[in-house]
Amino acid sequence: ERAQATRQDGIGMDVRRTLPRLLLFGKRGEPLFEQLRDVLEVYRCYRPDVGYVQGMSYVAAMLCLHIPDNEYECFMCLANLLASHHCFDFFRLGQSYNRIEFIYEITDICLEKNSKKLFKHLKKIDGLRDIHTIFFQQFQTLFVRNLPIEQATLLWDAFLRDGTVVMIRACVAVLLLLETKIMQTEFSGELMRLLMPMYKGIDVCQKVNEVVVPKRCIIMLREMQNNLL
Repeated sequence: ERAQATRQDGIGMDVRRTLPRLLLFGKRGEPLFEQLRDVLEVYRCYRPDVGYVQGMSYVAAMLCLHIPDNEYECFMCLANLLASHHCFDFFRLGQSYNRIEFIYEITDICLEKNSKKLFKHLKKIDGLRDIHTIFFQQFQTLFVRNLPIEQATLLWDAFLRDGTVVMIRACVAVLLLLETKIMQTEFSGELMRLLMPMYKGIDVCQKVNEVVVPKRCIIMLREMQNNLL
């Protein structure tokens, strides 16, 4: 019965396609398949108002990698993490539209601060909205889906210490690293092809340290965090 319920709400399917290159979650018998599935099922019961949302499996998978063989601690970490910083907003979807748009606004300000030329080009080709759509996945999965696991782990270290500003800096870092290619795009539809795949061959974590975040963005984030429900 549990297996049937898992299939119906999408957990089983998502677990099977989470980080397939690691060969840890893809099928029954692989080391962390059952732990990841069980953690997500427990969270769904714990927060029925949210339930299971696609993308949670990547966040939970990262926790399973670092807390193997302890489903309870892994679930506790997942519940606390999703309730902190910006995470909950990106899983409540329509209920947090204004807060998500607020984070996009801060990201745009940071991008313009670091590369006025790139920001101007994206506005010219009407690409900022596409950039927001692409980076929704990164804010939601905390870059686990799109970065090699080694880089994602380093990024998480900084995120757990400093919060949402790290993810904003990471998004800007990706754009700066791909600036030459983005500047060659002539319409916004090309951005999806360029920015959606895994970011191989670029060192996002190193670039993150070079991204300048204006003071007013820090203040805006602090105000948003103080109003976290």
